[in-house]
Amino acid sequence: MSFINVAIEEAVEKQALPEGSYDLVVTDVEPYHNDNSGKDSVRCSIGFVEHPEAKNIMHFIALPHESDDADKVNNKLLSLKKFLERFNVPFEGNGFNVEDIAGATARMFVAVEVDEEYGPQNNITYKKI
Repeated sequence: MSFINVAIEEAVEKQALPEGSYDLVVTDVEPYHNDNSGKDSVRCSIGFVEHPEAKNIMHFIALPHESDDADKVNNKLLSLKKFLERFNVPFEGNGFNVEDIAGATARMFVAVEVDEEYGPQNNITYKKI
């Protein structure tokens, strides 16, 4: 086997940032289907505009499912609406284009949660700033 000369020692793990307000940008977005639950969502990778050292936030926007009760449907729609409004993504009363989310920006309050498997993770909140 041939030796591959790459600077492995220069690799740096990105970190979660402290809780606070940050300028964010959606760097990647795609529809997502959970094969286990059968439910759909929109998966967004959200980066920090001025902090390349920070790891991106993986944010899932849950979409209503036929098994959801009325309260759950309303909560999912409300969460979706808040996300679209904060990121200034156009929408109509009956839907939105997933492609319009890519590149969208917002200033939002970001919290920190510790995940047992992945350690500290940032999450967006809808807290007023």
